[in-house]
Amino acid sequence: MFEGEPPARFASSPDVVRQFCGYCGTPLSFQSPRWPGEIHLLLGSADHFEGLKPMGHAFCEYQVPWFEVADDLPRRRSSPSQSST
Repeated sequence: MFEGEPPARFASSPDVVRQFCGYCGTPLSFQSPRWPGEIHLLLGSADHFEGLKPMGHAFCEYQVPWFEVADDLPRRRSSPSQSST
């Protein structure tokens, strides 16, 4: 939930909408028809994210080779809403 003024919106490319703080410019979210029904929130924009628990890892095809994740959460090559794993 956003507090204060509603986020500013910017159509950064065809069919893509990004929301950001109109005061300081902090990026808040990303929406695209590529991932219908999803709003991607930028974790760095949260005040209290310690209560959020990950459900899995997405876009693992872009993971740099030296980064290792030490958990057993599901890993997907793309977004959870897309059919490929």
